[in-house]
Amino acid sequence: MSRIKEIGGCYGKSPTQVALNWLTSQENVVAIPGAKNASQAKEFAGALGWSLTREEVEELRPLSKEIKGIKMPIEES
Repeated sequence: MSRIKEIGGCYGKSPTQVALNWLTSQENVVAIPGAKNASQAKEFAGALGWSLTREEVEELRPLSKEIKGIKMPIEES
């Protein structure tokens, strides 16, 4: 999670937005986040309109396998 937060800081994005952006950068994934309110929809929308670098995408791929059962900050709202 610390690397996701670090990357997000470079873009002014939250960990949730970095994670969603990473998912959409995968060739075989369509992310469909379920927003329960306007605040969540706004948070999810922040994953759009920018892109992680190819290096960041590749760096996060093996890290994603290490993270188990985490709650994204948006789920706590």
